Amino acid sequence: MSTYKEITGGKVQYLSSDPPAPYIGQVWYNSSSGSLKYNSGTLVQAWSTQPNMNTGRKEMGSSGVSSTSALAFGGTTSPGPKVDNTESYNGSWTNQPALPSARNQVMGTGTATAALAAGGDPAQSTVSNYNGSSWTALTSLPTPKRRGAATGTNTAALVFGGGPDPSPNQENKAYSYNGSSWTSQPNMVGFQRGNAGAGTGTAALSFGGYDQPGPGARVGRTQTFNGTWTEVASMNNARNYLGGCGTQTNALAMAGETGPGSYKLTEGWDGTSWTNLPNMSENHGAGAQGEGANTSAAVCFGGGDAPNSPTGPRNKTESFANNNLGVRILSVS
Repeated sequence: MSTYKEITGGKVQYLSSDPPAPYIGQVWYNSSSGSLKYNSGTLVQAWSTQPNMNTGRKEMGSSGVSSTSALAFGGTTSPGPKVDNTESYNGSWTNQPALPSARNQVMGTGTATAALAAGGDPAQSTVSNYNGSSWTALTSLPTPKRRGAATGTNTAALVFGGGPDPSPNQENKAYSYNGSSWTSQPNMVGFQRGNAGAGTGTAALSFGGYDQPGPGARVGRTQTFNGTWTEVASMNNARNYLGGCGTQTNALAMAGETGPGSYKLTEGWDGTSWTNLPNMSENHGAGAQGEGANTSAAVCFGGGDAPNSPTGPRNKTESFANNNLGVRILSVS
């Protein structure tokens, strides 16, 4: 009897989660569920329109764990002022208690009822905690930060990239938070701001952003954090001010600024490489935010129609579904 390797020329992949976009006929072993799976076809990937935010904005902070449980806070209505508005999302948007102060370019992580808001513009060290009903002050960041990324929970977080303006000399710094104090971590690979993140406080992924110091250029740089930073495969489309969600090995990059008129791109990360996924229906550049558990389901909201544009769909919300309808479990009996 022929083996799978003899037929296909390769071994069955051993993965901790299902691949984000398995090709038809692909076979893999999911170690988390303890099941051998294959894709017989019928992969449905699409963005769909959801209810608008109550306050349209860009450059806000966000937190959440799924495509139907997210929190948005701060930002700017541009050409209006910075705002302190907070909204929760569970399929529709509901206003919540405001941030202690109006700020944009906030780094957020956690859940919709246990969130961490760190830094912001003007570059500051302020850190706030949201418990589902109110915001309270926490221990400040060691240095001011804005336009960076954050991963983890409100008591076990990692903040990385971004930095004070105009000096870029902090934009490779990373700090971990244990619920009471901040600790410096090894520097990132290169200077980055406007990057996105996914994962936990000890197993994080950073992708995209501007390369600093200097005038800066959009990058697709991707790096993992497991106590130290390691550069891995770059994104297919360099971009900054994008949204991100998921885990270190199963992440989604959405929207952001890649160039004039192109703010709809989506890519999925499988722990090894990035794959282009269907475009969004709306432009979500200039600081869009995204939340979700992995590349199977996510939500993206806010952002600008174009850099420095006074108009744009900054209140728009879209959800992403990546349904592997053809995935089946193989019997090993």
